[in-house]
Amino acid sequence: MALARFRFRRLAAAIGIGLLTEALLILAAVIISSELPKPWDVRIASVTQEPAYHLVNWFSTIWPLGFEEQAAYAMLIPLHQWVFWSVFIYVLLSRTKGVPVEITK
Repeated sequence: MALARFRFRRLAAAIGIGLLTEALLILAAVIISSELPKPWDVRIASVTQEPAYHLVNWFSTIWPLGFEEQAAYAMLIPLHQWVFWSVFIYVLLSRTKGVPVEITK
């Protein structure tokens, strides 16, 4: 898989799409978890935070938590998720199609 050249518009589009994706996931998790019974609401909310939760949890073991840091770590989860989605979408947008190779004799 070859990547195309860096383009600022592609990066801006990926950041925007990543932010929209993360906002929709958080909104859907809040709406769905408010309607479901107790064990399922926590599971749905944790699915939307899955990749970034482990990184932020690792940060909390390195740097001891105070009250302010707990709120900051809670805000880091959506921020990391936004970055993860943006990188994923940027890679999808920057893929180039393969050029067919002609075999000559």
